[in-house]
Amino acid sequence: MPDDPSILTVTELTTGMRRAARGDLRREAAVELLIRHWRWLTRPDFLATCMRLTGPDGDLVDVDWALVASYADLSDAQPAQRAITAIAAQLAGHSAPGTLPAGPGNMPALGWLLASLDRADVALVLAGISHAAGTHLHVDRVGEPTPDGRWIPTATSPRLLLDALHAWPEPAVPLEEPE
Repeated sequence: MPDDPSILTVTELTTGMRRAARGDLRREAAVELLIRHWRWLTRPDFLATCMRLTGPDGDLVDVDWALVASYADLSDAQPAQRAITAIAAQLAGHSAPGTLPAGPGNMPALGWLLASLDRADVALVLAGISHAAGTHLHVDRVGEPTPDGRWIPTATSPRLLLDALHAWPEPAVPLEEPE
């Protein structure tokens, strides 16, 4: 693997980002939002500034979320692109300080962030929120009938794994390198 994340192939970059975030739903959601939005990952300067190769083989791509938020805030990017990075940084657990219109505590106002998005970006953000909240891991008990015809969950009721509240749109980039 090269030392500079900006010269990774698309598959190396996306696979490394996903693997580095694996196991932390908030970071997974933030990484997936950046990957599926894609526009920031086409900027070599962004990659060189905000990403670090880590892991024993240098195959993990860690995202520095504080730098992501600052970089986007100082860039000349369109409001929607800046909003996506602010939302991704906040999903990952980092505030997005700077010159974006601020709400309480200098965090960019949610209304401004959401109003800056187009329909495709809204779908990505909804999927990111759904993933960060772990809705794809939620279960529901089917329940059992009572003598009076009501259904109630019991300790022995079958459990059903629910689908994500809002699924990720079909990817435009590779999901992951085969292992």
